[in-house]
Amino acid sequence: MSKETKTTETQQDDFSAIPKNVLNLISKYATEKAIEMFNRQMEEQRAKAKDFRMKNTRLLVKKYRWLKSYAGNAVSELTQLLSEEELIFLESMGMDNLESRKVESIKDRMVFTQTVLGHIDTMLELYKNKCLNSEREEVRRKWRVLEAMYLTENVGVPDDVADAEHINTRTVFKDLNVAIQDLSGLFFGIDLSDIILF
Repeated sequence: MSKETKTTETQQDDFSAIPKNVLNLISKYATEKAIEMFNRQMEEQRAKAKDFRMKNTRLLVKKYRWLKSYAGNAVSELTQLLSEEELIFLESMGMDNLESRKVESIKDRMVFTQTVLGHIDTMLELYKNKCLNSEREEVRRKWRVLEAMYLTENVGVPDDVADAEHINTRTVFKDLNVAIQDLSGLFFGIDLSDIILF
């Protein structure tokens, strides 16, 4: 008889010596602890995902002007760099396939960026309308602060925005955090995992 078989038989003998009600209690306790641990891990994963979405939303809003500039100015084809006269000259020299001189990876990133910006623009417009149509001044201010700090051509400085809005600098950052949280749901969708739908 192998050691493995002896061990298995010994374990079965050990379990048979434990009364059934004790085994049931052990099983119930182990199950409760496993469920508790699983729920804790799921909650941690949801918190990490929310933090990740918030961080990405903040980054997208902060880099909004830069991304707009990139999407409008990225060069992926030789024809974008040449004047009409230069194109005609090159074609007359036998280079008639200039359209094929593209850098696909740049073009792919440009298309991706434009798609993301299209979504962001749509969600920003939706958020702007929601805020500016609110009856509450603090909600309207939230949009103005966000716009002044990140979305205009000449982005603001917190102290200047605070002066313009007649609030303190802490309120500027508080408004920004609330706006970022609101926009996170619009940019990436709302987490419905905690909601039970019937």
